[in-house]
Amino acid sequence: MKKYQIQRKLGAGGMGLTYLTTQCGVEGFEKPFVIKKLHPAFSQDEALISALISEAKIASLFEHPNIVSVYDLSKEDGEYYLVMEFVNGVTLAHLLNDGQLLPPTILLWTILQVLRGLDYVHEMTSPTGHPLHLVHRDISPDNILLSQQGVAKLTDFGLAKAREHSKQTAPGILKGKLGYMSPEQSAGLRVDRRSDVYSVGIILYEGLTGVRLFKNDNLMSTLKLVQNSTIPPIREFLPGIHPDLEHIIMKALTKDLDTRYQSAREFHDGLEAFLTKYSDEKMRRYTSTYIKAYTSPAERESISLRNFVQINQPPRPLVYILKQENDPIFPADIKRKLQDMTMYNGSLDFKVLTKRQEQDIALAQLSRGKKKPFAVLFGGLFVAMEHPFLKALQDYPEIMKILVMDHSSSEILEMSVELCGLTKFIRAPISVEELYITLIQTVDKQQSRERRESDFLREQILHTEKKEEALKQQIIALAQANVRMLEEFQNKKASK
Repeated sequence: MKKYQIQRKLGAGGMGLTYLTTQCGVEGFEKPFVIKKLHPAFSQDEALISALISEAKIASLFEHPNIVSVYDLSKEDGEYYLVMEFVNGVTLAHLLNDGQLLPPTILLWTILQVLRGLDYVHEMTSPTGHPLHLVHRDISPDNILLSQQGVAKLTDFGLAKAREHSKQTAPGILKGKLGYMSPEQSAGLRVDRRSDVYSVGIILYEGLTGVRLFKNDNLMSTLKLVQNSTIPPIREFLPGIHPDLEHIIMKALTKDLDTRYQSAREFHDGLEAFLTKYSDEKMRRYTSTYIKAYTSPAERESISLRNFVQINQPPRPLVYILKQENDPIFPADIKRKLQDMTMYNGSLDFKVLTKRQEQDIALAQLSRGKKKPFAVLFGGLFVAMEHPFLKALQDYPEIMKILVMDHSSSEILEMSVELCGLTKFIRAPISVEELYITLIQTVDKQQSRERRESDFLREQILHTEKKEEALKQQIIALAQANVRMLEEFQNKKASK
């Protein structure tokens, strides 16, 4: 590595070491690169070296904005090393392991870019035009880089395939990647592009929920989880997730190969259609802002998920919170806390009405049919009894009217609820988390009831249509019988 000056060690993976280096030229010209060397434990593994050389030759053909470029494969002092593009940013694994969920739009934008890179590789052909049938085989958050420009790049194509040729694959290496394998790959079966689709689906599921799908302290137990491919419905962790996004994720994670997305492009197109409101440039700028803030020690403390765009969804159920300026029941930052909780599934929209002018505007919108809330929360019995909102809501029995109180017995509360025409009451003190869960559960129950009513109505219509069809067939059969009887009568009459 004589023509490269090592600046610092970047990391040490299971099979390699990476260094940030600088290539110096005339007149002070400098360009950063990443040097990746095989770990000393694998430096004499001929099968691994042979596969690495072969894959490096293929990787050098890649020219795509969402793939880390490989510029050179060299050998010095008997050791092989790769010269790669330097991405100034962080790995997706670093972001996801930092104790907070990524803003969902940034995660989806990252996945979109990864799928674009994968589609390019999957469709790669030889110089003579023959498909290469390349499969990454090692997609995980560790191999996805996010630059300060908001661009996601996929790396380690070479080592992914080379690993399968190594005679010395250590248990620690396998364990670290096993949780992102497809069922067919973990079973040692032949894999194609659909295996990579499954791995990306795992990352998207885990990134949105913060829950690891296949993780166990025991290697064999983890392997069994992966091969069984038992995926809990994502709605268990995100009750209000948009049905379209839920379908996209679960389709990518289908064990049956014929049911799964057949290509990275098909997976990408589904996600892109879901994010119709956000242009690539808008999502790239948001991601860039986030990564720059994240990687800057001075700005990192100021990162707030509320500053980033939410997932595009149809109108969410609206909840009004009616409170006084210094309400002891509802904290001053209740709206912010509730919005933080709902950001990852977009299930509810909250609006706090503290000023009389705000309340009058909301009432006017309600009377004109422009904004009908799903629920209205009142803080305190006196506020509820005297509030004009409550009187206006008497004409809308479908709107939930919830009273939150911090005193009185249950009997008095129940009587007050009945007198005020309220739907229910919640005893305070109640945490914002409990309040949110109560609302979510109520929304789910109502939507389930609406679905049941819709299904029942659909069944009734089908049943009626079947009865009508059966009656129609009976009439036709009766008419045909009458025609036959008439023909027989006329034939007998003619024979006489």
